[in-house]
Amino acid sequence: MATAPGTCGLVVTGTMTNAALLFAAFPETAGHIRLSIMGGGFEVGNITRFAEFNIYCDPEAASSIFTLPALSGKILLAPLDLTHTVLATAAVRSTLLTPTPTLFRTMLHDLLMFFAGTYARVFGMTTGPPLHDPVAVAALLYEDGSDPALGFEWEECSIEIILQGEQLGKTVMWPVGAAPDNAHDGKKVIGEVVGESGVRVKVGKKVNADEFWRVMLAAVDVSDGVSPLNV
Repeated sequence: MATAPGTCGLVVTGTMTNAALLFAAFPETAGHIRLSIMGGGFEVGNITRFAEFNIYCDPEAASSIFTLPALSGKILLAPLDLTHTVLATAAVRSTLLTPTPTLFRTMLHDLLMFFAGTYARVFGMTTGPPLHDPVAVAALLYEDGSDPALGFEWEECSIEIILQGEQLGKTVMWPVGAAPDNAHDGKKVIGEVVGESGVRVKVGKKVNADEFWRVMLAAVDVSDGVSPLNV
C-alpha cells in the first residue's frame, strides 16, 4: 500500500487461497494492485478433463477473485490454452546449458527434463514440456506492449468457475456482463456457477514463443551471473 496505486503487481502461480485471503482480510489492496494469474483452461484440463490444477484445488477462492468488483480490469489470466503454446523444446533445453553448463543452468535443465518426461508420459506432449508460471510473470511485465515482439494478444471477458458437480473447477468465459446461457463460442457448460459478475478479465490468447524464450534466456543469463549455486 506504500507504492503508488497500480504500480504493484501480484503474480499467482498456484492455488488462489492466499490471494483470496489477502483481499478478504485487506480489501483495500484489491483496488491498489495489478494481478496476474496462471490458471484455468478452456479447451484443456490437467487435473481432470475439465479443470486446471490451480483452480481445481480451491475453486471457491478462484471464484471470489474473478467476481470481486474492485479487481475489474486489473486481472490478467494465463490459462493452459496459452501456456501449452510455450514449449521447452530440445533446442531450448540445449541452449540453457550454453555457453557453460554451470550448476544453476544444469539445475534448470534437469527440472525441464523431469517435466518433459512427465508431459510425454501423461499428456503425450513429446516436443517438450510447457512453461506455465513464467508466462504469467511475463504477462504482468509486458502487457503494456513495452516489448511488442512478444506479441501478447488478449481477450477481455468475464470468468466464472464451476463450483460443484463433474465439472468442478472448470473455467468458463463469456462476454462481460453476459449471462451463462449466452456463453460465447458455445462454451456453455452444465454446473453451478456464480451469477453475472461483470468483472473484466484479460485472458491471454497468444504469445510469440520464440520471443518469449528470448526474454526468458536473457533472464537466465542475469540469474546465472549472481546465483549462489555457482559460487
